[in-house]
Amino acid sequence: MKNYEFQAKVVCYCYVFLLLPYSLRSANNDSKVQFIGGPKIVLDAGHGGHDSGAKGRIATEKDITVSICTKIAQILLESMPSTEIIQTRTKDEFIPLHRRSEIANENLADLFISVHCNASTNIKARGTETYVMGIHKLKENLLVAKRENQSIHFEEDATRYEPMLDTETPEAHILLSQFQNQYLSQSLSLASYCEEQFRLNHPGGSRGVKQAGFLVLHQANMPSILVEVGYLSNPTEEIYLASEAGQIEIAMEISQAIVRYFEEKPLALNIKGVNKINRIASGYSINSLNQELINKSTYQIQIAASKSCAMVQDHPAWQFVPQYDIIQKGELYQYVTGHFDDKADAAMECERLKQIGFSDAFIIKSAH
Repeated sequence: MKNYEFQAKVVCYCYVFLLLPYSLRSANNDSKVQFIGGPKIVLDAGHGGHDSGAKGRIATEKDITVSICTKIAQILLESMPSTEIIQTRTKDEFIPLHRRSEIANENLADLFISVHCNASTNIKARGTETYVMGIHKLKENLLVAKRENQSIHFEEDATRYEPMLDTETPEAHILLSQFQNQYLSQSLSLASYCEEQFRLNHPGGSRGVKQAGFLVLHQANMPSILVEVGYLSNPTEEIYLASEAGQIEIAMEISQAIVRYFEEKPLALNIKGVNKINRIASGYSINSLNQELINKSTYQIQIAASKSCAMVQDHPAWQFVPQYDIIQKGELYQYVTGHFDDKADAAMECERLKQIGFSDAFIIKSAH
């Protein structure tokens, strides 16, 4: 596992000299700037105002998220100059959950990315998670969704969310399933790109791509993800998240994932009534940081592979897989589970997975 003793000065210098100052447009600003030929991305900084979100000993979620989103915007405007960036907030203000997705819908955005910090009663919990809209099959996913959805209690009228809140009802499952399927494939692609960056570079590592019923995502009419960038409840990770260098590093990792998404996904634009396909020009890769990473070989188990990121999981054995990561290798998406320091432990889990139905499961090495 990579440690948190990264070279902070190197990161800061990279940020200062590589990024030019840009004038960012808030969603509440009346000025209109037209970007012809590029994508439109909404960056949503979680919480704000009287809704502080998760709290650590020295930092709060609402402050970290707006700082990271602003850094992502600056990096993207440097990497893809034709991009239009819209931030749901650029200061410490409260934005209702429904208004956040409305901003994306009103602006006909191509992506909606909501940035958050995680928290747990287990102070050893660490690492990132990226969520797409869906039905939470695991208790831990439900707990994360419930915590982030608590922002509705700061709104004047929370009745609009009632059909979605009791996720055990058939009505809620129907609603969640409908929203889940519309942009699931694209959302999963972006989420997997984010977690691949975190897996390689984030000191806390990646906890994988997951699904849950986040209210902030459920009405977004475009591919959308919610990124939990780390745990404020972990004292060491909190210091990383609160630091300028840590925030720059996270912003770079998310930006690299976004650039890759548009490099690999043709962008359909309707300009002056003419429908055309505009592929983002190559060469927009962001300079990676020149810092030493301490890598340790761990073992994972590949349980499936598919040419589609949104693979149908209709086999009953899937319900016995607690969580999994989706890793793209070439044209294939690998479904891997577990992180084992000891190969013998990995072998035991691999045998269990074979017995319950994953007959082609095998052990792979991964740098963590």
